[in-house]
Amino acid sequence: FSDLIRLAKQVEINGNSGSGKSSLMNAGLLPLVDQGWLWPRTDLARWLRIGPMMPGQCPVAMLAESLARFSRAVLKEPAEMAVIRPLLESDDRALADWLRSRKREDTAFLFAIDQFEELFTFADRDERGRFDRLLATALADADCPLFLISTVRADFLDRFAEDLPHLADASNRA
Repeated sequence: FSDLIRLAKQVEINGNSGSGKSSLMNAGLLPLVDQGWLWPRTDLARWLRIGPMMPGQCPVAMLAESLARFSRAVLKEPAEMAVIRPLLESDDRALADWLRSRKREDTAFLFAIDQFEELFTFADRDERGRFDRLLATALADADCPLFLISTVRADFLDRFAEDLPHLADASNRA
C-alpha cells in the first residue's frame, strides 16, 4: 500500500463479493493511516481521513455529508451539508477548491470510499457523472493533496471506462 501511494493518488482494493475488501480497508489500512503509518513512506506528516463513505443513490449528497462531518470533527470548522452540496453541484472544481482552501503544510487528505460499486448499482446517472468529474478533477489537481482508497467488487471493474470516464482516465495516467 505505501509503495502504491508514492506512485499514484488512487489505491483500489478489488476482489470478489465477501472476500474481505471492506475489512482490509476499515480494520487494517485505515487504522494504520490514523496511526501515522504513511508519514515515513510519503514525507507527509499528517493524513486527515475523510470517510469511509458509501456512495449510495446520491453520491454527491453523500460526499457533501462526509465533508461536513469531516469539517466539524477533524478540522473543527462549522459546516453543513446543505451549504456544501450546492457548491459540489455547481462546479467540477468545487471539491478540489474546498480541499485546497483547507490544506496545511505537510498534510494530505485520504478519502475512503467503501463499496465503490454502488456508483454503478444504485447511483443516479447524473449524480454518478457529477461525482466522477468532482473526484477526478481533485485527484488530477497537483495542488490538491487528495488521495483515494476504495473498495470495489471485481465484477464491476469493466464498468469504469464507460460509467466513470474521468476517474478511469485519471487512473490510467497514474
